[in-house]
Amino acid sequence: MKKILSILLCFVICFSFIVSLADMPKYLEEFESGDFKFTFQLKFNEKLPDILRLYLVANDIDLTLIENLSFTCYGTAEVYDKNIPKLKGYVKVPKEELQKFADLLGGYEDYASGDLECWIDMDFTDPENIVYNVTTKFPGEEKYIYYDYAGDYVDFDTDEVPKFNSKIIKLYEEYMKELQKVKIDETYNEKSGDYKLVVPKESVYDAVDIIIDYTFNNFDYIFDTYLMDIIYYDDSFEYYDTIYLKPSRVEVLAYRAVAKEFAEIFREMDIFADDALVYEAKQDKQTGDIFLAESVNLKTNIYDAAIATTFVKEEEIKTLFGENVKREEFDIDLTVYVEYEYKNVNKAKVQFPQLNEENSIDYFKQQQLEWEELNKLYEINENFFIYVGHERVLFDTTPFIENGTTFVPIRKLMNALGVADENISYEDGVVTILGEDIEIKLIIGSTTAYVDGEEATLLAPPVIKDDRTYVPLRFISENLGYIVEFDSLEYWNGEVAYMIGILSPESYYEYNGEEDEFYDEYENDEDF
Repeated sequence: MKKILSILLCFVICFSFIVSLADMPKYLEEFESGDFKFTFQLKFNEKLPDILRLYLVANDIDLTLIENLSFTCYGTAEVYDKNIPKLKGYVKVPKEELQKFADLLGGYEDYASGDLECWIDMDFTDPENIVYNVTTKFPGEEKYIYYDYAGDYVDFDTDEVPKFNSKIIKLYEEYMKELQKVKIDETYNEKSGDYKLVVPKESVYDAVDIIIDYTFNNFDYIFDTYLMDIIYYDDSFEYYDTIYLKPSRVEVLAYRAVAKEFAEIFREMDIFADDALVYEAKQDKQTGDIFLAESVNLKTNIYDAAIATTFVKEEEIKTLFGENVKREEFDIDLTVYVEYEYKNVNKAKVQFPQLNEENSIDYFKQQQLEWEELNKLYEINENFFIYVGHERVLFDTTPFIENGTTFVPIRKLMNALGVADENISYEDGVVTILGEDIEIKLIIGSTTAYVDGEEATLLAPPVIKDDRTYVPLRFISENLGYIVEFDSLEYWNGEVAYMIGILSPESYYEYNGEEDEFYDEYENDEDF
């Protein structure tokens, strides 16, 4: 179902590209801002196809969710430059709309606990002062999440923006010039302001052919002029290395043949209604409100369309749905419909939240700090690879080995083994650990320990070092019911890495008790 929704949305996005061929009414050309209501709908012009109905029932999806599928959100848009990105935007998805997706997809209830809000501020007109911010407020979260893509914590080369923008705009214009060959039907009533654009289904297929032909007829030009700027370079990747990325002439011919084959299959699938794409616009002369509607009209037989791809054989369909399956059960007549209602045209302004350290999180800054902290932990634990199950335990002070015993800070180990902080106590030099049906007592500086009151002898005593309590890893882990495996490896420079696995009996016996399997598992770990 997720794939189906994604495909339908892709149609709408591609449609927006073709719509740009049209000569828009003046009120659309002059549009700069407005408060909007956005609605997305699936309209089954006839009943749900029988096969789709069976699929939904088999996957426990409520049929009414599909038969009446609609999605609405609200917001404000400001667009100031049609060529170089300069815009502000706000979108709010109400809780009840998120609930629709939660019901449809299942298992996403937490995402529908409140409204979802998003703000965007983008201005590329001044290369010296690039603005590219996104702020979100997720359902159930108290703080805003702030993403500054042009800030100090993101590698964003502002010097390349003007050149990149100009090239992309030129490439877009070149494709648009080629696509002028596509037949479209336009009607515009200047008096009423009603505008309608229809793209017949043959024009959709023609547009695909034109894009493929232009791309491959001018491949060297497009690659050398445009794609070179898209490829990311760093100090280790020099300009001349890009010659290895450019396909050979034989490869380009092969890619073209594949693209043409897919275009032909796409045409043979014949998935569109006669009026494949429809775009409508009108303006209320009194209020200035603008109404836009886009629709992608699909009318096909999924059975025939699937076979036309040559990837699916008729026998496979019958194997999946039964020998008695009927072709007419696969008929589908569907409209993917999107509409916008704009009010306060050219007057609306986006209201951004006032952010501070108390009410927001700078995502990239926090990510940088977390990476720095994680790198510190890796450095501290660079010679100790200690795992509980498949999770590596990173201590904030370095473990050490004394008299054949590995010592680690107590609290981090206990938490990793499932012992809560309230079950760890320290009094008068005695550390007490309460596990499930067991009590362990350790005496700082003493090799004597107690397990449920019975005396035990340690190879080395627990110690307090740099204000941290270090305890014997194996002794505690094994008395809490775990199995401990130990191995070591000497590096070329003489340093030694210690690999310690703490496994539950169930996990241990998954390895069939083989001694070397633990080592094989962890020596391939990327942290090692």
